[in-house]
Order: sequence, then C-alpha cells, then structure tokens
Amino acid sequence: MEKLCSPWAGFFLPESPAAFLPSGVSACADVMTPRARSPAPAELGAGTEPGVLADPECEASARLAPFLWRALPAGSAPAARSSAGRSQGGRALLPCARVAAAAAAPRNPPGPLRSSLRREAGAFGRRRRRRRRRRREGRWRPWSSSGSQRLSITPPSPLWWITTSALAATSAPCRRTSSSTCTTRHLLHHCFQALMDHGVKVASVLAYSFSRRCSYIAESDAAVKEKAIQVGFVLGGFLSDAGWYSDAEKVFLSCLQLCTLHDEMPHWFRAVECCVRLLHVRNGNCKYHLGEETFKLAQTYMDKLSKHGQQANKAALYGELCALLFAKSHYDEAYKWCIEAMKEITTSLPVKVVVDVLRQASKACVVKREFKKAEQLIKHAVYLARDHFGSKHPKYSDTLLDYGFYLLNVDNICQSVAIYQAALDIRQSVFGGKNIHVATAHEDLAYSSYVHQYSSGKFDNALFHAERAIGIITHILPEDHLLLASSKRVKALILEEIAIDCHNKETEQRLLQEAHDLHLSSLQLAKKAFGEFNVQTAKHYGNLGRLYQSMRKFKEAEEMHIKAIQIKEQLLGQEDYEVALSVGHLASLYNYDMNQYENAEKLYLRSIAIGKKLFGEGYSGLEYDYRGLIKLYNSIGNYEKVFEYHNVLSNWNRLRDRQYSVTDALEDVNTSPQSTEEVVQSFLTAQNVEGPSC
Repeated sequence: MEKLCSPWAGFFLPESPAAFLPSGVSACADVMTPRARSPAPAELGAGTEPGVLADPECEASARLAPFLWRALPAGSAPAARSSAGRSQGGRALLPCARVAAAAAAPRNPPGPLRSSLRREAGAFGRRRRRRRRRRREGRWRPWSSSGSQRLSITPPSPLWWITTSALAATSAPCRRTSSSTCTTRHLLHHCFQALMDHGVKVASVLAYSFSRRCSYIAESDAAVKEKAIQVGFVLGGFLSDAGWYSDAEKVFLSCLQLCTLHDEMPHWFRAVECCVRLLHVRNGNCKYHLGEETFKLAQTYMDKLSKHGQQANKAALYGELCALLFAKSHYDEAYKWCIEAMKEITTSLPVKVVVDVLRQASKACVVKREFKKAEQLIKHAVYLARDHFGSKHPKYSDTLLDYGFYLLNVDNICQSVAIYQAALDIRQSVFGGKNIHVATAHEDLAYSSYVHQYSSGKFDNALFHAERAIGIITHILPEDHLLLASSKRVKALILEEIAIDCHNKETEQRLLQEAHDLHLSSLQLAKKAFGEFNVQTAKHYGNLGRLYQSMRKFKEAEEMHIKAIQIKEQLLGQEDYEVALSVGHLASLYNYDMNQYENAEKLYLRSIAIGKKLFGEGYSGLEYDYRGLIKLYNSIGNYEKVFEYHNVLSNWNRLRDRQYSVTDALEDVNTSPQSTEEVVQSFLTAQNVEGPSC
C-alpha cells in the first residue's frame, strides 16, 4: 500500500496535535467540536479500509482550523479565511479549513459572518455529495495517481498540514498581481504570527521535526538528502523571512550537516548556499561570533571550488559579511567588503540578492559619509524592490528602513519619519502581532520621532513606539538579548527629555532613575557583545554622560563624555559625525553647568567645523552649538560675539527653510533613470577614481 505524501510531507514525522496547543488545552474533546472532527468510518463509503480517510486534507485542516479561527483578529477572520483558501494556480492552499473553522465558530455569529458560514457549509456539502455519488458509481479513486489502487494513509497531523502549506506558498513563484503583491505569502505570515501570539509554537515544532528527520536520513542515499536540503532551504527561508531566526538557524544547521556528509562538488555548492543563509539568520539574531565562523566555513568551500576550477557568485556572501561588520561597527571593513559585493553583481543574480547588496552598500557609504553614493544605491534599491516585489512586500519595507536611515543621517529628519512610518505600516500588515520585524520598525520610528520633535519637546509618539518595541522584543527574546540594548537606549533618551521638561520634582527623579537603569542595562549588553573598545559602547557612554548632566552629577558626566570621545576618535577619526556629537555634548556640560567657558568655546567651534564639513551650512545640529555660543559669550560679556552669532543663527534658520521644503521622499524613487548595471558601474568607477578610503 502506498503512503500519502506531499512533495515535502515525507520529511516530517507525525506529531501529536497537542504539540501545537497552548499549555492546559487538550487536543481531543476539549478542542474539537463534533462538527469539526473527521467523518465516522461508516460515512466513508462501502469497502473503505480502516485508517483510510475520504479527504485527509479535510481532517488535517479540521484539527487546526479552530485555532486559526480563534487566533485571527476579531472581525477579520471571514475575509482572511476566504482569501487564504486560494493559492497559486487556483489550488486551495488551506482545503476545507474554512468549513472546519465554521464548525468551531460560535453558535450565533453576526449576520454577515452567518451568511458566509452558510455558503461555505453549503459548498462543502455539495462537494461531499459529489464524492459520494462518484463513489457509488465507481468513478472515484481517492489519492491514487494511477487509479488502480486505493492508498493506505495515516491521518495527517497539523504539522503535516502547516508544513506543506508553508512550503507550497514559499516555493511557488510570486506572481505579481495588478497591485504587485504576493498575497499568499502575506496571508501565511499572518496565520503563523497569529498562532505564535497565542502560544502555538509552530516555528519551533517545525524546526525540531525537520532537524530530527534529517538525523534519521543521514544514512540514506544522496537523492533523499538532496530533497531534504531543498525542503530545509524553503522552510528555513520562510522562518527567516518571518523573523524566527533561532528556528531558522536550527533548520539551516541540519541542512549544513547533510551537506558535509558528502565531499563532492555539488554538495560544496549547497554548503556555500547554506552558509550564506545561516550567516543571515545569525546576523539577524545578533550571534556575531558564530557568524564569523560561518563566513570562514563558506570561504573554505569557496576555496575548494576554486581549486577544481569552479566559481560561485560571492555577492550574497560578501553582502552578509558587510552586514555583520556593520553591526559590529567595523565600518572600514564593512565598506571594503561592500565594494567586493558590488563587483560580484551580475544580471543572472536573483533580484533579492541584488537589493540586499545595494542596501548594505548604501549603509556602509552612509557611515563613511559618502552620501552621494549612498543616495544613488538606496534609491535604486527602493525602486527595484517596489518594482519587483510590490509596495506591500516585506523586502520593500526593508529598503524603506534603510532609506529612512540615509535620510536621517543626511539631516532630512522630517522625511525620514514619514519613510519609517511607511515601513512600519507594511510590516504590521504583513506580520502583525508580536513580530521581531515589527519591533525593529517601531524602534527606528521611535528614534527618528525623538530627533524630529527634540526642539518641540513633544515625545508622546516617540515614547509609544519605543515602548512597543521593547514590549515585543521582551515577549519574544530573552531579557539579555542584544536587540534590547538599542530599544532601551532610545526609550532612555526620551524619558530623559520628558523629565527635564517636567515641573514635578518627584516625577522628574523617577523618570531620570528609570532612564539611568535603561542606559546601564544597554551599556552592559553592548560591552558583553562588543567589548569596551567599540562605537556602540562609546555611544552608551555618551548617553550616560548626558543623563548624569541632567541628574547634576557633573564629574561623572564629564568622565563619560571624555571616554566616549576617546573611543570614537580612535575608531572613526578626528572629524567624524559621532565625534562631533560627543564634543558638542561635552561643550554643553562645560558651558551650562561647570562654567569652563574657554574649554567650551574650543569644543563648540570644533563641533561646528565638523558639522559644516560633513553636512553643510544648514545642518540641524548647528542650532544647538550656535545657541550654546550665544549663551557662552553673553556669560563672559563678549557682546560683539553675541551679536555675531545671533546673525549666524538667523541666517541658519532661513537656510533651513529653503533647504528642506516639505516634499514626498518616495516621489524620488518611483522611477529610476539608470539600470542596475549602470548603478553598479557608476559606483565602482567613482571608487576607482577616488581610490581606497579605508
């Protein structure tokens, strides 16, 4: 008897439905209503063998559908079920899930929902009657490709259903609709997220089952292993796209173990691809030390291929290495490797790889203050992602976040807020719930809103997004995860400004103490991950210095600022933006609180010089330096200088009004005047003319 098997289902061991359920919930009578269970054996027709189901996909869907129903947000379930039941090519992705969900629905649903359930129940009844008629006439052979035998199967578990559905959706080509969206993937991400939010650990169970299955087939032939590797790439890619990095890492590690069992050239190519995917998820999960080991392993396989006269494209690998070095604040090395990645871009590369390389190269150019190059790269990446994936795709939101990063660093703060908001809207629509991608978008929007409203003091919106980011991350990840360091830092900055403007001393002290605890926690996480001598650690020292100034602990503040300046100067040079920021903060401390006017004047002038050199006369940070100098000269009685800098500040205000008029930043990326090949060639040509900068 042949056993039922989808193209992927054979790799996954049957699991109990209880593995998917929150603790304390039974997988039998407590969950499945009589209407949601499979038909009794007597309903299967004459001659049906024990264990043979008339519609096994109905059985699997019936088991899981009640949880999908309950997980979906109120009011959205009917539409979600209706569209989720359609997939590429017209084949039902979630067969009979709508009817099973209807069986688990309340007895008296609202009017529109009641009508929808009746239609679906009627359609299901018609299909069942049609199958019975064909069975009586001898024209029905369930699940038999040849029509000559009946298939003996075991009832699929929810794991079987959700795995085959996920893999079918992720491996199918994304056919762009008129709105250029991939609806199937969007709905599947939402279903996964809804289940995870309700305690159904779908991602963990899938990763564990795949890993266990791979250990069982270690002694099988090469074809079985190759099929398992393909399944692992699809499953791991889906989990990675959804932000479940730990589970994706487990899947890719299992694939890598299968690749290492055969020391042959085809498996070397597979191993390189697996290393690239593994490096990506480890970067996303802040496992930078393991990421470095993964890159070294990939290089080993690259060397093996080179010795045998074979070459693999290295663009994706170098792009991920650039992301790793950027996250560790090794900006010179990141810039070098982004150039190498750009050299590897060809017309045959997948668009996703090209977009990712352009994004990483743009970020590397931003931190190296190569703003013209960064603008060209990120605008083309945004255009490419929107044109190929659509305006509702997660990859498009990735490019928008990096576009917002560029705008924030070139001092176009207002537009960066709008771009970050657009990216957050997309991620919420795709993932929803407590997802790590949504959390990072909240954090970026919180910081840009904080900078945008710094002068006005209206931080409610920034605080909301910072707290949302922290809430999501702490729900998903351990309390000592590095991703929390950045979110806590942003919230601490906001709380400090709110405390300064607070007229209640008790509330002020409470907010400052909370900010202090957040800054210390962020500093410890950064030191644990990067060590003392790192730009991220220096930023936390600088933030502590500002906080100590607000807490009137001036000696501690001076110590923190000096430490931050020393680290930044050694890592970034004397004239970097980060150095100017810390220099300006120390000047403010000397000017407003320690009355060291001579030292403050030197530091203000140095900060102004760096700001003008990098960003021009209209740089927003110059306002605080100009106001600081006006206060300083007024304190020492130099009224001629006071009058001079009043005029300078007035000219700066007029320049800002002309320089940054309100426009839509996305209008610039609706079209691209250059092709990808021209953008790459322009970047490399400019690099050759200028020579190495690192």
